[in-house]
Amino acid sequence: TVARLEGGVHARIGRREAEDGERWNAALKFGAPVAREPVRDGLWLYGDIARFDLDAWREALAPPPGVKAPTIPAALELRGLDMRFGRLRYTGRDFLAMSARLQREGAEWRGTLASPAIAGDVIFDPAGRGRIVARLERFLLAAGTTGAAGPEPAVAASEEDLPALDITAKRFEFRGRWLGSLDLVARPDGGEWRIDKLDIANDHA
Repeated sequence: TVARLEGGVHARIGRREAEDGERWNAALKFGAPVAREPVRDGLWLYGDIARFDLDAWREALAPPPGVKAPTIPAALELRGLDMRFGRLRYTGRDFLAMSARLQREGAEWRGTLASPAIAGDVIFDPAGRGRIVARLERFLLAAGTTGAAGPEPAVAASEEDLPALDITAKRFEFRGRWLGSLDLVARPDGGEWRIDKLDIANDHA
């Protein structure tokens, strides 16, 4: 089944019989019709979005306090994405011209990110506050800001949702200043990160 939804979203949805029951597949593409995208079980996202606020969506989709997230997989759960974002907001920071190719493997998300500010391989474990493992070619970190990157389904997530970090980057810049290579391990502590390891090295130090 092929359909066009509001907001320039195009959909292709199908199902097939398998030994363990029905298997559903769906592709949603933003900005253009679904064409050569492969047919794969689960829900897959493609296309281009001008602005996306990941902080707000995490807040909207999080279970209420004291309620555990369901462990039974949905019939059509999100399995992967190949998206380009004009502006992506995460942990209070805006990343411009971000391309993301991610696929769910078990409980983790694995793939690559590419933008002027960040480029490399990433693994994201959403359990609890989450944990990010990144092996990057470049990492340009700006100061956090307030404000909407949209579309917003709810108030942006608080800084108490900061994930644990395990990041290495061959080129690291902070607020426009090149510092060298980065090796960082940190864990959330309230609304801040507690640094367990921080090594910054450059040939001119």
